Amino acid sequence: MIGDINLDLMIHIDSPPGIDEDREVRTLQMKPGGTACNTILEIERWGCRAHLFGSRGRDPMGELMELELRDHNFEKSLILSSFLTGLCVVIEDPSGRRLITHRGANKTTIFNLINGKYDISSCSWIHLSSLEPEALEYVKKIAKGSVISYDPGGIQIKRLHDSSLIGMVDFLFLNIKEYQFLQFESSGLKTKVVVKKGEEGAELIFDNKKIKVEAKKVRKIMQTRGAGDVFDGAFISCMFNGGTLEECLKIATNRAGDYIEGGVGC
Repeated sequence: MIGDINLDLMIHIDSPPGIDEDREVRTLQMKPGGTACNTILEIERWGCRAHLFGSRGRDPMGELMELELRDHNFEKSLILSSFLTGLCVVIEDPSGRRLITHRGANKTTIFNLINGKYDISSCSWIHLSSLEPEALEYVKKIAKGSVISYDPGGIQIKRLHDSSLIGMVDFLFLNIKEYQFLQFESSGLKTKVVVKKGEEGAELIFDNKKIKVEAKKVRKIMQTRGAGDVFDGAFISCMFNGGTLEECLKIATNRAGDYIEGGVGC
């Protein structure tokens, strides 16, 4: 697992403030997060052997990340950076959710990877989460024979213009907005594109074939931040353990629904 590691600051307010206005915070949560962290925690839940590669700052936020991850049953290679640890501010009010992300130390992960500071040569499955698309070519060259999956996320999707890079991965995870943004032709595409569609379930597209599953009916929404990462982790774990494409799509969709109803995340 290679990707972003953040401290998540969750802010709940009754209404968004206008310019120069102030609002009192209704609830405030601070916890470790980031796409790679959330995904590997789900993989750990399935009992798969996993390794987390990432970067953190030499700051209290980075130390907190190390402490929170210490007791989890997966290997960790977090390289110290001169940048601050990544931070994601999540602001929620009745109108919806807004995210503001400072990648910080996460920007150095691609350089650590390309400069050989992470040993990924023996990994049987490599998942890149929110990492720059330029890393795909390097991973494909180094990790021959490995299954490669990629979830670019909302920031990196804007840099994924080269269709040849898409062809380098076995599985590409996208939400519906990211899929619509790419607008690529799936005919003859070897990459299996997994589209997470929220309340409409999920879809897997492969060489003009489609597998669709319905979303789990969620009784009460407790959290949504990180549900897509949980989906990725469940799907990868299911495939790694020998599940079929349809089975894994169903399992991942149900797990994301469980998480939204109040399951744990990183």
